Amino acid sequence: MVAYRKSYEKETLCGGWIPWRTCSKTYYNEEYHPVTVPESMNLTDCCNGYEQVGLYCALSLNSSGEFASRPGACPTKEAEALNISCTLDLDCPEHKKCCKTSKGTGCFDPVSEERTVPRYWYDVSVLVKMDFDELRRVDPKLLNHSRLLHSMITGALWPLDVSVYHIHTTQAEPYTETLVSRVLIGLQELVPLANVSSLLKDIVMRVYEVIDIVVQDALAIRNHKIFSVTSSSFEVAWSVNSTRNHSFNIEIYKGKELVQQMETHDTKLDVFNLEAGIMYTVNISAEDCGKKIVSSRKVKTDALVFGLTIRILNYNFTDQLFNTSSIEYQAFSSILMIEIRKSLPSNISALYQMGKLKVQIVSLKAGSIVVRLKIKVEDPLFPKDLSAFEPMISSLFNSSAFLVDQNSSRLEDWNECASRAENDCCTYAECINTLGSYMCRCKTTTDANPSRPGRNCEGCQEMGKCNVRASNIIFSNVTSTSFQVTWTTNVTLNTSFQFLLLNGKEIIQELKTQSHNLTISRLEPGILYTVEIVTEVCGNKSKPVQHKVKTAAQILSGTVRISNLNYSSEFSNTSSEEYQNFTQLFLTEVRTSLPLNILPKMDAGLIKMLITSVTNGSVVVSFNLLIPADMDASNVSSSFLEAFLHSRHFMIDNSSLSLHDYDECEKEETDCSSDASCSNTYGSYECSCKEGFVNANAERPGRNCEGATQTKDLSSTVLPLTDPYTSNHVPSPAGEDSSVPKTRSLENATTSTIFSNASTELILNVQVSSSPPSKPSQGVLIKKAVRVLCEIEKIVITIQKDFLKQESIPESSLYLGRPHCNVSSSNSSHVILRTGWNECGTEVQTNTTHTIVKSVLRNDLFSSRVIRHLKVVSPILCVFQNDLLTSSGYTPEGVYTIFEDLHGSGHFLTEMQLFIGNAPIPRNFTISASDDLMIEVGIQRHDSNLKVVVSECWATPTNNSKDPLSFPFIDDSCPVPNAHTTMISNGISNKAQFKLKIFSFVNDSVVYLHCKIHVCLEIPRSTCKTNCNGFRLMRTGETIAMPKASWGPLRKSGGKPAEEKRGLGAGYTVLIVIGVFAFILAITGLSVFLHQRKTGAYNFKIKSDNFNYQVFYD
Repeated sequence: MVAYRKSYEKETLCGGWIPWRTCSKTYYNEEYHPVTVPESMNLTDCCNGYEQVGLYCALSLNSSGEFASRPGACPTKEAEALNISCTLDLDCPEHKKCCKTSKGTGCFDPVSEERTVPRYWYDVSVLVKMDFDELRRVDPKLLNHSRLLHSMITGALWPLDVSVYHIHTTQAEPYTETLVSRVLIGLQELVPLANVSSLLKDIVMRVYEVIDIVVQDALAIRNHKIFSVTSSSFEVAWSVNSTRNHSFNIEIYKGKELVQQMETHDTKLDVFNLEAGIMYTVNISAEDCGKKIVSSRKVKTDALVFGLTIRILNYNFTDQLFNTSSIEYQAFSSILMIEIRKSLPSNISALYQMGKLKVQIVSLKAGSIVVRLKIKVEDPLFPKDLSAFEPMISSLFNSSAFLVDQNSSRLEDWNECASRAENDCCTYAECINTLGSYMCRCKTTTDANPSRPGRNCEGCQEMGKCNVRASNIIFSNVTSTSFQVTWTTNVTLNTSFQFLLLNGKEIIQELKTQSHNLTISRLEPGILYTVEIVTEVCGNKSKPVQHKVKTAAQILSGTVRISNLNYSSEFSNTSSEEYQNFTQLFLTEVRTSLPLNILPKMDAGLIKMLITSVTNGSVVVSFNLLIPADMDASNVSSSFLEAFLHSRHFMIDNSSLSLHDYDECEKEETDCSSDASCSNTYGSYECSCKEGFVNANAERPGRNCEGATQTKDLSSTVLPLTDPYTSNHVPSPAGEDSSVPKTRSLENATTSTIFSNASTELILNVQVSSSPPSKPSQGVLIKKAVRVLCEIEKIVITIQKDFLKQESIPESSLYLGRPHCNVSSSNSSHVILRTGWNECGTEVQTNTTHTIVKSVLRNDLFSSRVIRHLKVVSPILCVFQNDLLTSSGYTPEGVYTIFEDLHGSGHFLTEMQLFIGNAPIPRNFTISASDDLMIEVGIQRHDSNLKVVVSECWATPTNNSKDPLSFPFIDDSCPVPNAHTTMISNGISNKAQFKLKIFSFVNDSVVYLHCKIHVCLEIPRSTCKTNCNGFRLMRTGETIAMPKASWGPLRKSGGKPAEEKRGLGAGYTVLIVIGVFAFILAITGLSVFLHQRKTGAYNFKIKSDNFNYQVFYD
């Protein structure tokens, strides 16, 4: 495009002494016209067997058997052919081949080839900027198109042994003037999908007409979802990335038992005749190109499940009851089930007779006999109330066959969330227990199956790329044979952990868990173990995190010389028979000489003697004594010295006999922190954090030391309830006496604080109105008991009922913000409170970094009475981080900020879409300088109060939004002058729109677009609308976030590779010298030029740009 000034004359008043006199004045208009500029090209010879096709090298047409064939071979036996005439495989639909038979030529289903065929297949979709109808007009059989695809792909994947099959080409949807070709690629060796995709993506960068390439497995079963689940049936549906008619095999498993098997050509199936409350596995499989593809999903049929525990006093537990096949077990279970049936009231008995209520023995334990029963009810009308079973419990208490302990028997909800085997929630979902059942809730950005929430959770891939590692590893309750370990992570997604316990390099225990705490037992005393934890989230594994822990024991080190024995060289070999016999003799002799108060502890393994070496000098034995931490080590030491001196068989050299402390610090065999010092004590050692560090684990000093700057002493400080991001105080409780000083109201309060790198946040204020709290750690308890779930326009609070019961807090006293916003629902384990952003006095505030949605959790609903329970006044803060950046392309990316305890977090997801006319365009699309782009920027939300205001937009030659070379086209919500930008709508809805001619002022061949937006909350008597007309609007709405959005790349038609000089284009340069000549040339070839540039048509004339697909790897 060339810009030049076109002159024209106009009669105007001349002015001067004779004012009515007119003069002719010259004016100029700036206009743009396309100019065809000759360019020289270096012609490159194609490799042998290839010829020039347009700009590229391809196989010659007489090699069509190679580039126009389909996989497989023609059938040798007579088969039914389609009534389609053909000369090439491409003339046949889909995967069929063109074959010659005795009856003529036709399209047949292929059979397996006898020659070596590729073992690994990939499905490739190539998006090309070419109108499909135009391509069929110039290339009716698509031979040129097929051989170009073949050459591009074989060149890109050189030197892999690749087979390329063009399957079909169609018009691309929804993009206009584009087509998509499906190509099947076969390889002899397995290459990771990402590697194949990366190699083929180079084509997009080198060939202007190719917009995008997507690589997938040859056949993939996707969107495997389960719907309409009842107690006896469900519906399963799926999709595949293939248009062929596949046969699917569906297998239904109950555990490892195959209960149903079906075959279908459809992608939907109803499954019936199932049991209630059973976890089933649904496997869907299909074969493609000799490869079996399997997709698996778990589903649990509906049922109300309850647990009943009864203790039967008139029976004693025996080992025979462990065996469910034993006569004793069968007899007892038969009597038990008879008594259960007799105890059922009429309404429940009717369900039992119809098979809609089942009772299952889960376990039998000692303690007389403790029976654990699972009760399943498949009647959807059955009341979700434990009181429905009260007649049954009363009848069991009066049983004639059993004497039931009423104090040890209980009926309760069955917690399906306690075990992954009991629920079908997605790995990345939260399981929420309810009375009789459970709910699933995705912890990712997308729930792909809203009809059954939490079963198909997506959008966690980016989260999985975060540095998710186990941290804050704390050991507690460390004994000589066990310890408890807990840890945390920096994400709220469901994570799994690989836990290793090592003794040196030897793996002692290995397990996988989703829990953040474990109790490890059956350990050896006085051993320095290493705990290694690997975190896995969204299929990504973290680097291992290691921490040491030493089991409790006092260790003494001893030496004794036995003068009446001669040393044998075999004693140096601990595996020799002589060594084994000697050590056995030594330990037996010591044992027989021990006093009676020590001997039982030695026999019980509480005291251990470990021989460390046997050396020459007569016989010198070195050993360690391991003594329980609660025993007097000096007394034990004296007893062992006496035992040596009174030995019957050994002659002990008294001068060499010693039993002294073992210095763990010197030998570096401690679990002290690297930021702690070690002090040796008799039999043990002590750890203490170094100066500048403080203990993070008071139970075990010196094991977890943190920098002193991370903590703060609150023992003598009273902190007001303050918002962490502003200086505003949280409102005081309604009904609270304002005359009482602030320090008085917090006199008996327990505060809990969390410190972050951004700010210090006071998160909790627990008050006692009439008496001090009975426990000093309420802040810790409420942090574990309360959870905040933040969403746009909604806050959800869940509180554990155990905590409310423990502190005697009535559910009816709880509310959020305003008294009428009390408990909205509850289940057997939690109460739930909900409020909207514009309800219950909820405040929405913002600063430069965060959007804060504030409410207050309170329980002073009955403030006129004397409150005997804890009074809770806790601020609830939902924090939305403002600065978000969507990665290039379509995938939106939100930054999820985690605030623990009584904080939650949320995120805005931005999106950006480009259109030509009403048709959306994909990434890598090629446009000309005259193309008018319509750009739409917004957030993924359709609320009427949230408006999007575009404040800044700019283009960069790279996907880095902070590239030093940038071209702004919107600033302060208004178009930049001479940037060919027109605002359509801004601040009116959740999406802003504007038009742009990007390549009219940017000369780069590739650009990326970036926009900074404000998410504005429109409140009464305010507006989010912007204006660029120089006058003020009424008071603006409140900006609650400032995210960014990016899109790209966008390519310039006829653009050259990125080596061109970047800068402003010729649109700002007046080319007067060649203007007239350019105008004449433009008129002559304008129609042809516009058509070719607009459609991106292939040019099959012989020319080259010194690029050759057969040297693609260069």
